[in-house]
Amino acid sequence: IGVIAMNAGAAFQSCSDLCLTSLKSGIEFAMTPKIQGKKEKMQMYHHARDNAIASIGKVIKYQTALVQSNPNYQTQLVTYWLSLLPITHDIEEAVAQYEYLADFLFEQPAFILGADPTSAAQQLAKIFGEAFQEKYTKEMKPEAKLKVANAVRYLLSGAPQPVPDSFKAACENVLAAESRANIEAAFNFNA
Repeated sequence: IGVIAMNAGAAFQSCSDLCLTSLKSGIEFAMTPKIQGKKEKMQMYHHARDNAIASIGKVIKYQTALVQSNPNYQTQLVTYWLSLLPITHDIEEAVAQYEYLADFLFEQPAFILGADPTSAAQQLAKIFGEAFQEKYTKEMKPEAKLKVANAVRYLLSGAPQPVPDSFKAACENVLAAESRANIEAAFNFNA
């Protein structure tokens, strides 16, 4: 579905509701005991779920005009996508999603921060606390790594209030030490 969103242009609108409903069903599909009992099946489950989440990110990225023109999509889809991040199993898709997110923060911060910038900032702390781990950064191109680092710097000091205060509070009070270290590494990163 994400690839369709990337390549279908305006034609995607005619099937967008069906596609997004299908993605939501796939993401919310419960892991059965049969899946939990086998490591290989669990890995497949997590990768499929990560790919569905990544597809939502691609819809938002490549169908931005559609998302912004539909009040339900604009208020709910972006919030839903953020709530599902960070992606932790499919490294390639995770790297792409983190780059999309950084791009949106620079190009259209209100689109990401939405009506509740405090909650968005708290979720962004969790996302970027994961995103600057070596398992992701070693897969990022230098310009993508710099985008993520700049997004962290923006959230800490360049975004309008209450975003910096909420982001800092989440880093200090919610994130584990490793995630806080990742935020610090991103903040101090120079290409």
